[in-house]
Amino acid sequence: MSWWNPGGIFTGGIDLEAEQVRGEALDNQRYELNQETYTPEQWAIYQSHIQAPDSAYGTDVGSAVGDSFIEGAQDGLNNVKGGIKGTLNGVGSFVWGAIPWWVWPVAIVGLFIWLGGLTLLKGKLAKA
Repeated sequence: MSWWNPGGIFTGGIDLEAEQVRGEALDNQRYELNQETYTPEQWAIYQSHIQAPDSAYGTDVGSAVGDSFIEGAQDGLNNVKGGIKGTLNGVGSFVWGAIPWWVWPVAIVGLFIWLGGLTLLKGKLAKA
């Protein structure tokens, strides 16, 4: 078993190495049957029309399952991030759109005065 899938937890208890050996045996059996069924000319045409059976993930089933697991986890994380961003953007756009534009500068000036901003400007305004 691989380090990320102890006991086949994420694959439903399937032993990936045994499945890989079983798949290779079935591939060999299929190859022998095809050799018996097709003439050499037909076999050459058949081989030219199909792509390599392991071209997508290689021959290591365990790494293919691991890569797919990581890919799916990343997609799930992106979906959660998108939902949170969408919610925050919706709330932010509602607040920004619900309050008239002139309230924002008045609120900023009011906050400045409330936090004691006039005491900072007390001596500076007289000198200007």
